[in-house]
Amino acid sequence: MLQAEFNIEKKRIARSFSQAAKSYDSHAALQRKVADNLLAQLSKNAHVQRVLDLGSGTGYCTKALHRLYPNAEIINLDIAEAMLSFASNKQEGDSFKGDSVKAKSICADAEALPFIENSFDIIFSSLSIQWCQDYAILFSELKRILRPQGTFHISTFGPETLQEVTQAWQQVDSYIHVNRFQSCSFLKNEINGKGFSNNHIKIDPMLIYYQSFEKLARELKSIGASNKNAGQGQGLSGRRKISKLKQAFERNADEELGIPVTYQVFYVSAQS
Repeated sequence: MLQAEFNIEKKRIARSFSQAAKSYDSHAALQRKVADNLLAQLSKNAHVQRVLDLGSGTGYCTKALHRLYPNAEIINLDIAEAMLSFASNKQEGDSFKGDSVKAKSICADAEALPFIENSFDIIFSSLSIQWCQDYAILFSELKRILRPQGTFHISTFGPETLQEVTQAWQQVDSYIHVNRFQSCSFLKNEINGKGFSNNHIKIDPMLIYYQSFEKLARELKSIGASNKNAGQGQGLSGRRKISKLKQAFERNADEELGIPVTYQVFYVSAQS
């Protein structure tokens, strides 16, 4: 039963992000900022031979990874096939303009990576692993495919993310409406338990302001980041419920800036 639920969730995640492929880039300012911050932590290295962009999405990081590792083969992997197709089409357009970057695309699940052992020097993943079901499996897979002395560099969300939305929903019903994110200590335990060394987690709290609940909801839908947890509600039931949610969410609005929403970002790195 648990395996069946697991498979259904993964299919829903893939479908949601595939549907958001065309609208993702125009609504992903936060995601781009986090990716840029993670890229800035990397050092250029011409000796790196193979790089995996895990959860590569629309291929935003491909060019930057190529500049950092100019002699490396870059593999873009994502669970959403439409995201990879969108990225490939964009890459072909860039090649036509003379800005050619060679990258391979593979549609697969991060918890069942289709690579042999010791395949990669670098694993890069920005705001992707929070969609994984089992972190023990995930980090076992990363350990398996990294070469000795290879490193991974990951950004993901912490449990304080969207806490204002969670608090607003708690005043409406008892369903789970916001994705649950793992703590820093949980991640450290999982990483240490798989034999990684030199692990480091930097915590960066970010506050983003929205003009209304509708604007936040539209943004989350446009990037495919809807709730995928078991136990979620089955949707809103009437104008009264919507009104109550909006009132609770917008209660802390700043007249000039708008409604504050927390995004707690973890930047995680470790060596195999």
